[in-house]
Amino acid sequence: YWVALEIHPVQAEDGTLAGYIGFQQDISTRKQIEQELAESRQLLEQAAHAANFGAGYLDMASGRIRWNPLCGQLLGVDPDFEPTMDSCLALFPVSTQEHIRRAVSRTLRDGTPISLEICRTLANGETRWFKLNGAAESLTGQPVRLIGGMLDITALKRAERDLADSRAFLEQAVTVVD
Repeated sequence: YWVALEIHPVQAEDGTLAGYIGFQQDISTRKQIEQELAESRQLLEQAAHAANFGAGYLDMASGRIRWNPLCGQLLGVDPDFEPTMDSCLALFPVSTQEHIRRAVSRTLRDGTPISLEICRTLANGETRWFKLNGAAESLTGQPVRLIGGMLDITALKRAERDLADSRAFLEQAVTVVD
C-alpha cells in the first residue's frame, strides 16, 4: 500500500504556528504501473543487448538522434558522442552515406521502409556489418520522426564469406580432379 502524503504548516493570525494540515492519496496503482514499466524497460534492454540490436529515432525538427547506448557501442563511438544525422553519416564511407541518404529520402517522401546492409570499419581496424531498418512516423501527413533499428550482422557476413570461400575451393578441387 503506497501513500503520497503532503503536510503543510498552518499559521495563526498572529503568525505563530497553529498546527499542520495533511493530505494523503493512495498511489498504489501508480507505483505498480511504474514497477511494471521499469521491468519492461529492463527486459527490452537485456533483449536488445543479447541480440546486438540498437534502436533509436531521428527527431526531424531538431535533427538530433536519440538512441539506446548499444547503438554507440556497436558503432564504436565514445560514450560522449553526440548523434545527429550528419555526425552518424560521417562514420561511414561516402558511398555508404549516399545509400543511407537515398533510403532516408525515400522514407520521408513516400513512406518506403528503410532496409539496408552497411559496413563500418572501426578505429581499431575491425569491420562490422549492420542491418538497418527504419520507418517514418508522421503527424498530419508530415514526418516528425524516423524510427529505426540496427542489428549487428557481422557474424552472418563472415559466415557467408566463409561459405563462398569453401564453395570456390571445392569448385577448384573438382576442376583439378576432372
